[in-house]
Amino acid sequence: MSRPADVTLSAQELRSLTVETIATRSFRPRIVTEGKIATDEDRASPVFSPYAGKVVRILAAPGDIVRQGQVLFTIEATDMVAAQNDFVAAVSNLEKARTALRLAEINERRQRDLYQGRAAPLRDLEQAQADLKGAQADERSAIAAQLAVENRLRILGKTDGDLAQLRERGTISSETPILAPTAGLIAQRKIGPGQFVQGGGGDPLFLVDDTAHVWLVAYVREGDTAAIDVGDEVAFQVLSMPGQTFTGTVNHVSSIIDPTMRRMMVRASIPNPRGLLKREMFASVTVFTEKGSDWPAVPRRAVIRQGADAHVWVLGDSGRAAIRAIRTGLVQDGFVQVTDGLAAGERVVVQGSLFLDQMVADGR
Repeated sequence: MSRPADVTLSAQELRSLTVETIATRSFRPRIVTEGKIATDEDRASPVFSPYAGKVVRILAAPGDIVRQGQVLFTIEATDMVAAQNDFVAAVSNLEKARTALRLAEINERRQRDLYQGRAAPLRDLEQAQADLKGAQADERSAIAAQLAVENRLRILGKTDGDLAQLRERGTISSETPILAPTAGLIAQRKIGPGQFVQGGGGDPLFLVDDTAHVWLVAYVREGDTAAIDVGDEVAFQVLSMPGQTFTGTVNHVSSIIDPTMRRMMVRASIPNPRGLLKREMFASVTVFTEKGSDWPAVPRRAVIRQGADAHVWVLGDSGRAAIRAIRTGLVQDGFVQVTDGLAAGERVVVQGSLFLDQMVADGR
């Protein structure tokens, strides 16, 4: 304002105004943006096949809740079939080697007794002893061969219980089950029956999602990126639960700007024990970039702006209303932060300010 102005109001004019007493409110710098709920990839478990083969049966679908150890699909794996065949052969060879060892031990004892009774020559005893050493070596070799095949099967995912059953049955199964590594939600499946899959890496065949934890992924406008930092608090709402606010803390800030959206991705880990938050839900996100502080606050409709200047009407005693120039800051929840020009406890005109401006313009 170029000069201060005030007016004296009649009782009727005072009754036509809406007046509020200034109080302090907490104002906190914040950035409002959009985001979505995503899988917590630090807790999700990708499922790969440890060997190549043809998919035989699929026993889980996207959206299913599975327990740890549940069969997701079965595969006809060449490596597994070959390893099982080798194991059965190794078990058989070890049994043969032990049978031959027992016979060699019996023959060595008999030849020793005959030699000591002068009923057999020394060369027969020496031959029996040589045969015994050979049988012992064959047993050690058969044990080593069986252990090597057992280790192959363990690498391919077989347990000691599986090996015990295979040893007892002596027959192999062409189908090998692939199990869920952890309990959770099937968030993704990328195979179909009859499909040939490669062993090892590449894209996961299944993704088991830990639904008790999710990521909030938000996209910050390029102009706001400098204000965001790890540790900032976030609050957000989703469309399916408009009255509920979820909170978290930023734990990752991307180092690049998306070239298409011209936005930067920030992320927060959110506990989800009841499973209310679902993947791909849209979220309205607020990132608090600083701690809050208390300032005098006036309702937004009380502030009259003229270019870069702002003023309010302050109501004093005896019905006098005076223009007060103010310096404003943040606007939040319908209130304007006043950094200079007003103090808590003063009364301002909330409705009727333009009427008072017109009175000044008319020279009253």
